[in-house]
Amino acid sequence: MTSFATTVPIADALWNAPQVQMNIGLDWQAQQGKWLQGFVMSHKDASLALAATLNTEELASTASNVCRVVNDFLRAKGFNIQLQDLGSYNM
Repeated sequence: MTSFATTVPIADALWNAPQVQMNIGLDWQAQQGKWLQGFVMSHKDASLALAATLNTEELASTASNVCRVVNDFLRAKGFNIQLQDLGSYNM
């Protein structure tokens, strides 16, 4: 049995989707002591380069400052995870 993980969809969701769908660029920073965040940040450029080679069937993403929009997208793609609406715009 093999396990595989990639930072490509994470990078696309964090950097490409907000720019394309909301016309905003986000400057994400890893929090001190959060190794997974640091790992994702350290592979940003390579992940975005690979994401640019994929088509919409291979890589789909969405971005919104409205929780319902993202949750609807996740459900439509077959994911069970849902974001929690914290009741404040941009949360």
